[in-house]
Amino acid sequence: SQAHLQAVLNTAVEGIITVDSKGIVQSYNDAAQHMFGWAPSRVIGRNVKMLMPAHYSTAHDGFISDYLNTGTARIIGLGREVEGLRADGSRFPMDLSVSEIRFDGDVHFAGIVRDISDRKQAESRQRQRLTELAHAARLSEMGEMTSGIAHELNQPLTAMVTFATALGTMHKSGNLNSDTLRDSLEQIAAQ
Repeated sequence: SQAHLQAVLNTAVEGIITVDSKGIVQSYNDAAQHMFGWAPSRVIGRNVKMLMPAHYSTAHDGFISDYLNTGTARIIGLGREVEGLRADGSRFPMDLSVSEIRFDGDVHFAGIVRDISDRKQAESRQRQRLTELAHAARLSEMGEMTSGIAHELNQPLTAMVTFATALGTMHKSGNLNSDTLRDSLEQIAAQ
């Protein structure tokens, strides 16, 4: 019976929406209501494209028509990641799989939808952490490189200061001769 079928559909954790060959919603379970935010009375009897952002909804009826005329499926029998449109106008990522149902000579479609917002947010946080980790690694590498450069520069600078200080001390004491001055200036230039 219809009541029995609806009770079974309402126990599913995924949203289940059935539509006829014109895209008109025939059934809409509790999980779909929770996901999209629309009461069944607002969805059943209307075109399913009301649950889609414009970039999907504008072509939806044409996809159904093409499928019925050619048998070429764009999504039927395949799972894919798409966006849904909530009653408040917000979009959310979802997994969608659509199956064809034939009975009494009519074609209907069943869509199984799963809100993947939490998974997408976790993936985004993971990408952010990896970006931060890569940045920290670059900063650490730069710090090590800076430390190495500072060490390499410190030794010759210390030698130059030592030679210059010695020359100043010799000059003050009057013990500076031209050979010592020349040797010290050559050492400073070499460093």
